[in-house]
Amino acid sequence: MATESTTSKSDLPVLQKLPARSYWAVVVSTLAFLAYYTSQFWPNVFGVQIMEDWGLTATELGMLSTVVFIGNILVPLFSSQLVAKFSEKFLVGFGFILTVIAAVPLPFIGGDYVALLITRIILGFAGGFLTCVLGVHLAHWFTKNSRGLATGIFMGGLGLGMTCASFLGSGLTSAGLSWVDAATIMSLATAIIVGILYMVTLPAFSKVYPGAESMDDLIQEKYVGQRSTRFDKYHTATNLKQVLKSGPCWMCALFSACTAITVYGLGYTLPIYLQVNMGTSLATAAALIGITFAFKIVAAPIAGWLSDRVFHGERFQVNMIDSIAAMIMILLILVTPIDLMALVLILAFMSASLYGGTFQTMGIDVAPKAAYEAHALVIFGGSIGGFFSTLICGALIDATGTAVAAVIAVALITGIGAVFAYFSRI
Repeated sequence: MATESTTSKSDLPVLQKLPARSYWAVVVSTLAFLAYYTSQFWPNVFGVQIMEDWGLTATELGMLSTVVFIGNILVPLFSSQLVAKFSEKFLVGFGFILTVIAAVPLPFIGGDYVALLITRIILGFAGGFLTCVLGVHLAHWFTKNSRGLATGIFMGGLGLGMTCASFLGSGLTSAGLSWVDAATIMSLATAIIVGILYMVTLPAFSKVYPGAESMDDLIQEKYVGQRSTRFDKYHTATNLKQVLKSGPCWMCALFSACTAITVYGLGYTLPIYLQVNMGTSLATAAALIGITFAFKIVAAPIAGWLSDRVFHGERFQVNMIDSIAAMIMILLILVTPIDLMALVLILAFMSASLYGGTFQTMGIDVAPKAAYEAHALVIFGGSIGGFFSTLICGALIDATGTAVAAVIAVALITGIGAVFAYFSRI
């Protein structure tokens, strides 16, 4: 972990168990993830209405999600260098301020598509700060063979954010609000409430335990069980320059790109597939997607627990299972009748969500001494994947007039992720 402290590891306290603050870190960090992704995913919820109200094509709608990744691409590598100087909490607070700034103008932009794109770009910069810090900071509060479960629960915040956006969006519009007002209310409410809670209740790990890279420096193995060391020889990067030269770090980034295409590609494509190809209503599509995304809450912690306890802190096995199983289940969506769709979507998203038990640990696992820098590269890869996911899917939908080709493309790219997972050496 990056730190300015000169504290010797011999001076660090010796703990026999995780402190209570570690568990609170899981709760408040998960809520923070939920708040941000509620703001990010509302265009997916209101996609059909936005296209009808503003006369947008599927590609133009996709740009509302795509431009978010501009900030996600540009900010993390830069912000990872600021952690030691300003602390983790400062960057999280700044990210939430940007989230609020992105939401405030929504009711006043009318039908100005360019103005809406600008608010989405601002939101992307907010996400660049939040996603660079939240997960890695949480991982520092746990040992190598316990952080998978912790961050798996945390990654449930992404699924919860999608679910929250689906249910709140559908509920608010059913109550008579426009999609613009609904998007504004749910973005502001979640960001302000959770942002204040995080800033007030969770101190920075580097301030509480100066000189410690993570809880691994504070809790001996005899208290927490075996921690795998067979890949440690690959985990030598100590700064951003070395991270950028590390093969395993780049494999993690490429795996991240594939999983981002899975998550964002399906998040964008499925509402259109269900409403256009399957003929469901917005409410039905929202309910199906809301239920399936909620299963990330189950899948990610299970995957994290498996990587912690069965594989003793190794992650590549779970990542390979994620890629292969998700590819198969996504393809099955195309041959499933509507009365069985809920079951197949649940299985598909449970498979695709297994990566959530490892994603936030990859940075600290592959480069313990440069965790924020390595995680920034992982986010960079994921942001590139997310950026192109909606472009690819939108172009395929516009070209074919159906969402089938887009679903197939997402499935195939998901499967490729298994190769990168194998060579990640984590």
